[in-house]
Amino acid sequence: MIIRLSMRERLVKGFSGTVNNKILHRANLSLVFILCLGFALRFFWVMTLDDNISWEDEADYMALSEKITAGEGFVNTDGTPTAFRAAGYPVFLSVLRFAGFRDPFGIRLVQVYLGTLIIWLVYMLGREIFDRKTGKTAAFVTAIYPYYIYMPGTILAATLLTGLILLATWVLHKAVMEYRLGMVCAGGFIMGLAVLTKPSAITFVVAVVAWLVYVFMKDSRKRLIYAVLFAVTVLLTITPWMIRNYVKLDTPVLTTNMGRNLWLGNNPLSTANTGSSIKMSNFLERKIDLAGSETNAEKIYIDEAKNFIVNHPGKFILLTIQKGLGFWRWTPSPTTGGYGQQHLFLYWSSILSFGPVFLLALTGFVFTTPERRKQIMLWIYYILFFTLLHAFFISKVRFRLPLDVFLIMMAASTLFRLKEVFYKCKNELFFIFKSNTGYVFNRMEKISNSSRKAKE
Repeated sequence: MIIRLSMRERLVKGFSGTVNNKILHRANLSLVFILCLGFALRFFWVMTLDDNISWEDEADYMALSEKITAGEGFVNTDGTPTAFRAAGYPVFLSVLRFAGFRDPFGIRLVQVYLGTLIIWLVYMLGREIFDRKTGKTAAFVTAIYPYYIYMPGTILAATLLTGLILLATWVLHKAVMEYRLGMVCAGGFIMGLAVLTKPSAITFVVAVVAWLVYVFMKDSRKRLIYAVLFAVTVLLTITPWMIRNYVKLDTPVLTTNMGRNLWLGNNPLSTANTGSSIKMSNFLERKIDLAGSETNAEKIYIDEAKNFIVNHPGKFILLTIQKGLGFWRWTPSPTTGGYGQQHLFLYWSSILSFGPVFLLALTGFVFTTPERRKQIMLWIYYILFFTLLHAFFISKVRFRLPLDVFLIMMAASTLFRLKEVFYKCKNELFFIFKSNTGYVFNRMEKISNSSRKAKE
C-alpha cells in the first residue's frame, strides 16, 4: 500500500525536519564550544607551570614509570620490588613515556585532553540520566570548575581516576537500561582499572554491586547474573597485580600503603585537617626503618592505629565524624602545599564553585521525586561508601574529586527543576491575579449599573 502525502504535508514535514536539524546543529555547536573552553582553561593553566613537581607522590610516580620503561619492573630506586604505590597510574605514565611524553609538561598536556574527555563524559551521562539541557549545563560547570582545571597540572592519579569512574558509570547505566551483559563486563573491566589506579575505588565496586541488587530487586535471576558478572570481571582485572604482589612481597594485596594511611588518620596527632603531614615520633620512625620490608612496615602502622583506636574509642569516633564532614569541606585542604600558592584566590574560588554545587545537589536529592531518586541511586551509593572509607582513613579534598562530577550533574538537574517550578508558580499567580482582577472589574461594573438605575 502506497501512502501519498499531500503537498502541504510534505512542506510541513520538510520544515519540521529543517527546524530539528537547526536545533541539533546549535546544540552540537554549543557542546563544541564548552569542550574548547574546558580545554583552553586547562591548557593555559598548564602553560603557567614549570617542570618542577611539588609532592612526594608525584616524585614516586615519575620514578616508578622510569623504572618500568627501563625494563626493571615495578621497583623502588634501590631495585627492590614495591607495591607502596598502586600500579595503575605509574603504568599510565609509562605508556606516555613510551609515546614520547617524558617530561612533566608532556604528561600534563595529555591530562588536559583527558580532562576535556571528562567534560564530554559528563555531558553524555547527564543526557542519559536526565536530558540534553542538563547534560550540557553539567558539562559547562565541569569545564569551568576550578578543581578540574587545577588537577591536570599535577602528576597525580585524580584526573585518570575521575575519567575511569565516570566512563565505567556511563557504561553500567547503559548496560542496565539496555539489558546488555557485554557492557556489564566492560564496566567491570574499567572499574577494575580504577581500583588498580587507586585501591580506595574498591568502594565504588561495592556501590555498584549494591546498586545492581537494588535495581533488580524484583528479579532475583537478573540480580544474581549482573552482580556476579560485574564482580567477577573486576576480580579478574585486579588479580594479576595481586598475584604479582604475592610472589614478590608474600602478600596478595593491592597496595602496601593502606597501613600508613590508616595510621595517618588514627593516631594521637590526627585531626580532620592533618592529612599526611603528620611527623612520626623518633621511636616509630626507628621501628619502620628496622622493619626490613614494606609489608612488615605496613603491619607496624596497622598495629599502631589499632592501639590508638582501642585505647581512645571516644576520640576515634569523634575524629571519624570530623573527617567524614571534612571530606565535604568547601575550602581546599589546608594540609600540604602545591602548585599556585595564591591561597586567597584558591580559597574563594573553592567556596564559590563547590558551595553552590553542593547546596543545589543536596536540595535536588531531598526534594526530588522517588523515580528521579531511583535514577541516581548509584551515585548516592558512591558518595556514602567513599565518604565512609575516607572518614576511617584520611580526608583530603583531592580524594573527593571523583565524586564532584556526580554532584555537578545533580546540581544541574536541580537548576532546571527549580526553573520549572518558578515558571509554574509564575503562571499560577498570573492566572489568580487575572481571575481576581476580572472579578473586581465585573463587581465594580455591577455596582455602577445598580447606582445608575437607582438614580433613574
